[in-house]
Amino acid sequence: MYDLVIFDFDGTIFDTYDAIEHSIQVTFQQLLPSHPVPQPRDIRPLVSTGAPPGDTFRSLHPDPTSFDEAAWVTTYRELYAIHGQSRTRPYPAARKVLESLHARKVPIAIISNKSVVAVKAAMEKTDLLRYFPDSLILGHGLAGVQRKPDPSSFTEVLGPNLKALGTEGGLDAGSVLMVGDTLTDIHYARNIGAKSCWCRYGQGDPEDRCLQRPVLIHPSPWSFIWSTISWPLRAGGLGTSIGKKLRQQGARLAILYAPFEASRRDQLLEAGYGELASSDEIRTYECDITVPESVQTVFRALEESSRAFPSILINTAGYVSLSEMELTPPEETLKHLHTNVLGPMLCSQAFARLYLSAAQVAQSSPSPPPPGRIVNIASQAAHVALHQHAAYCASKAALLGLTRSMASEWGGRGITANSVSPTVAWTALGQKAWGEETVREAFLKTIPIGKFALPEEVADAVLFLCQDSSGMINGADIRVDGGFTIR
Repeated sequence: MYDLVIFDFDGTIFDTYDAIEHSIQVTFQQLLPSHPVPQPRDIRPLVSTGAPPGDTFRSLHPDPTSFDEAAWVTTYRELYAIHGQSRTRPYPAARKVLESLHARKVPIAIISNKSVVAVKAAMEKTDLLRYFPDSLILGHGLAGVQRKPDPSSFTEVLGPNLKALGTEGGLDAGSVLMVGDTLTDIHYARNIGAKSCWCRYGQGDPEDRCLQRPVLIHPSPWSFIWSTISWPLRAGGLGTSIGKKLRQQGARLAILYAPFEASRRDQLLEAGYGELASSDEIRTYECDITVPESVQTVFRALEESSRAFPSILINTAGYVSLSEMELTPPEETLKHLHTNVLGPMLCSQAFARLYLSAAQVAQSSPSPPPPGRIVNIASQAAHVALHQHAAYCASKAALLGLTRSMASEWGGRGITANSVSPTVAWTALGQKAWGEETVREAFLKTIPIGKFALPEEVADAVLFLCQDSSGMINGADIRVDGGFTIR
């Protein structure tokens, strides 16, 4: 058992997101009534970073140059006091965990980036304050407390306060457990030398084992899945079908959409995902995956805001234009290579750095990290020559080589990499290209089973490669082509 258990507050003991998001929306309604109210999907990624309210409002404000931080934050705090408290509630199993630790006389503390006044008010209202000595509740506004993952709050404030309560001997960080729900919490644990635990409350876990492994908020075999679907967002495409399959299994999605889709993001998201689009578990990020700085910016935001272990990357990016080989201009060849090879490589590099860093931190957790998965969407064109597809064939064949290199370099460190090569998928683009009956029938004769692939059939192959049961498959390519490439 541990000598001290430290809890984060937001997202760990209390579900405060509804309260924060609602108060932000009400603040906009009061101070900027002419501007559309930000939607939860825009607010949640900012709030999840644990950034101060001023930074969040500055990011959401249409004109940061005229933004009066003091006025906005003051109004927000006033409105939160009025509207927010009724929307703040502890997770159902949190009380059981605290009671179990209290009964065993294990000291428990809170270190939060939230205002210490707000933390104590919420705890008192729900009768949870009695489990925590007042001096072991640390938050913003308390002297000497710095924002996590800065370790000084542990060494300069929490340690002395614990000693003042009569704890014998010095505090050994190795016997401390940090319980949190973001990578910031886990990095904080690493910085102070403590063990860490991903907090996911669930039902049915014996109290005596409540901290021997992460406990689930939403019990599901997919509880730890965090998935990125890269380019494009278009409704009815393969990326959307794959994203829907993963979301239906409980995966949290971070969808990277192309800059040219920015003006239609909401429309495309709703058309592609329907009711799922309103879920807080789907986030979208504008990103040019062929630009390293753009990719780095998005993955940095994902690292700061992730509420689950980053474990899956699906690269669905694709570009194709047809021309006779001798007439294909160099810029078209480069565009194929940039979108179909460089983009997936940049995203995979950023994902691997994030996964490997988080996995190293999670080694100190009572549970091992989830397996990493990369799935690249290649094509039948990677295996056979197609007329007027020279640049496309070359780029997709290169993607297969890249996939094998990923599998070789990262397979031993917890990440498998595989690819899926579909034939023509009957998406909106597929129907546009092959909708004319004589052209369609001529091509279908080259596919032994006589039909195009449905988007759901390609998504099922991707889903299989994401599951634990595919753990021994690494560096492979699954051809969802009805036998087209065997002839």
